[in-house]
This record gives sequence, C-alpha cells and structure tokens, in this order.
Amino acid sequence: TLVGVIIAPLNKFLASDWKIKPISFCINLATFCNLLLSIFCKDTKKISETKKKKEKIELQIYLTSSDTPIYVGKNNLQNEYLTHQFARPNDLWMHVKDGPGSHVIIHKDGEYTEEEIRTGAILAAYFSKYQDSSSVAVDYTKVRNVKKIPGRRNCFVTYTNQKTIYIDPDKNIIDKYTKAFFLMQTWHLLDL
Repeated sequence: TLVGVIIAPLNKFLASDWKIKPISFCINLATFCNLLLSIFCKDTKKISETKKKKEKIELQIYLTSSDTPIYVGKNNLQNEYLTHQFARPNDLWMHVKDGPGSHVIIHKDGEYTEEEIRTGAILAAYFSKYQDSSSVAVDYTKVRNVKKIPGRRNCFVTYTNQKTIYIDPDKNIIDKYTKAFFLMQTWHLLDL
C-alpha cells in the first residue's frame, strides 16, 4: 500500500539518523497515515467513491441451445471490464453499429455457429438505443481487433476486421435463452 511504501524508508531514516522510535510503534500511526494520505492524495473522498464503484461487476449471461455462454455488459464499467479484461483475444465481440449499447462477448473455442452469431446480435441490438427498431446493424469481430480510444473513457473503442449483420431485436427470442448473472470480484481495480 501507499502508506507501507512511505513508512518503511522513513522508519529506517528516523532510526539511523535521529534515534527515534519507529513509526509502527507510535500511538498516533492512524493520524500520521491520514496526514500522508492528505499530502499525496489530494481528494481522498474521490478515491473512496471510485473504490466503491469498482468493487463488484455483474454481467448477464445467456446460454444458447448448445450451452455456449454469451456475456452482456449493460453499462460503461461492465462494458470496459467485459471487453478489455474478461474476454479472450479469440472471443467474438459484438456491438450495434454507430450507436451506444451493450458490449456482447461470445465465449467459445472454435468456430461460431450461425445461431450463436444471431443470438449475440439480437442481444446487442436489444440492449441498445435501437431496441424498438427493425433491421438493426450489429458489427462483430474478434476481441483482438477491439482497441481502446486514447483519451476517452475505457468503454469507447475502435475496431477493425468487422462483419455486419442486420437483425430485428426480439424480446421473445431473448426470453427463451437461459439467463444467469455472473458476479465478479474485481480486486485488480481496487489498487490505489
């Protein structure tokens, strides 16, 4: 932690040059730590709010008839985690063309069936602003072709080597697939 990194060298310096008791034995260690945090972290309230937002990520999972999992991120945090941390390079990534919406990942080794691609496209179209439209354009490509846009939030991406499928979002089709929730503890996001 930040406090441990600062205290260890400080203890060595104080004990050798000033013959002062190490800080770890001081009664006011908490006060000292808060002082250090206030010096090095200007907005500790903002840090704790960020920490709370990133503790748990809940992804929706839909299973096709062949039990292939299709993961859906439904907000910026879930989309970023799903695309850039959870997905493997050969997974299939889907998103509506030219509009905001969910990132959809089909998690599978091997070739994708037409049913899997159509199901993923229906999910991407349904969980977008084009939910009530017909013939929605959905782009799909391998995750390795999806890149973050520098200077933008992590959920904004650019992609290459995509194909486009036109699909009608249909809630009845979505309801027939098994839906589950995948709760992921994201400890690596909590590092300060």
